[in-house]
Amino acid sequence: MRQQGASRGNVPFFRFLDPTSARVVSVYRNNGTRGSIGLTYGGAHFSTSGSLPMSTWGLIELHVITSGSSSTVEVRLNGTLIYSTTSASLGTAGVSTVQLGNDTAAQAFSIVADTVNVQYGASPTPSPPVSTSPPTISGTAQADQALTASPGSWSGTQPITYAYSWQRCNASGASCSAISGATSPTYGVTSADVGSTLRVAVTATNSAGFATATSNATAVVQSGSTQGGLVALWHMDETSGTVMKDSINSHDGALHSVQLGLPGSSGTAYGFTGSSYVSVPSAGDLNPGSANVTITIRLKSTSVPATPDWDLIRKGYYTTPGGEYKTEYQPSGQASCGFKGSAGYAELIAGPALSNGSWHTVQCVKTSSAIKLVVDGQRFSKAATVGSIANTDTVPIGARPGSEFYKGSLDEASIQVG
Repeated sequence: MRQQGASRGNVPFFRFLDPTSARVVSVYRNNGTRGSIGLTYGGAHFSTSGSLPMSTWGLIELHVITSGSSSTVEVRLNGTLIYSTTSASLGTAGVSTVQLGNDTAAQAFSIVADTVNVQYGASPTPSPPVSTSPPTISGTAQADQALTASPGSWSGTQPITYAYSWQRCNASGASCSAISGATSPTYGVTSADVGSTLRVAVTATNSAGFATATSNATAVVQSGSTQGGLVALWHMDETSGTVMKDSINSHDGALHSVQLGLPGSSGTAYGFTGSSYVSVPSAGDLNPGSANVTITIRLKSTSVPATPDWDLIRKGYYTTPGGEYKTEYQPSGQASCGFKGSAGYAELIAGPALSNGSWHTVQCVKTSSAIKLVVDGQRFSKAATVGSIANTDTVPIGARPGSEFYKGSLDEASIQVG
């Protein structure tokens, strides 16, 4: 759709006409801001669940079986069924003509059409999807950047729908494993991906079956171009002892009633029972000051907290001189980010519930003008000017010591400043 006509006007994409040129079914777009797709048959208008914004390509399909008062009408948008009935009253004369566009100047509009396919009579034997060129990934393999997947090219009976699964691989592009929750065409690269490569598996499905094709791996993921780098990275791979080792610095933590050696998202993980936590001593480089800060942690839980929440990782409190940063797990099952600095406080609760027993990656980010929450690659943000954060408090993981104890598994925590 390039240009729409008068508001509230209906601009037909196409119509089916019977042998007398009488209208059987019309599929149209409502003008105005909504751009909803509707259809007309039997002298009545019907709404669908689909809409098509201006200047956007869309694949619109209309399937009709004329059988008196038991006629079938189905409309799909980009492979998704947006309207279906088997009780339309369309007569028995059938369809003999397909009309593209409108036939009245009173409803002017501008539209670009491509690849019109008309099938009549018995449907051919459906064929399952077959990949003719693999999926591709565009974007920069760098922390805090977004990658976008294209499904590649597929043959087979239309419509074909696509499902996405992002995978994290080693630096050679092997030993790949699915990233929990990363199932949209766009993936937000996190600091947890640094040093790895990424690829996407696309599963194509139609009425005859499904098939999966996989992209090539990206380049090795680099740290963000505007970030100073990781200042602490805890793999949580210890299977004995009372110390959590920092793999890149000296920010080792003391373990308190933590279960060791549980299956992790990578290697092993820690278990937190409702009275467990880890305490990391305060250090100057764990304070971001006025710089950006990124806190990343992976979690797996089948529980949700009672009011107020469970702490995942924090430094400082709201009343602490110098402010705080924190990542929490809410009673809704959602993750949250909170930052208190010299210019004020901001908090963001967003994303899906995480209490399904799968691994999820949560990342909290503060910049000079916003706070961001990234959950399994899905990005949420809120404009905020927090200011500088610097305090002398420890960094507890898995609890606010004495309260708000997390229940579940945690793995691969890190803090990045700059």
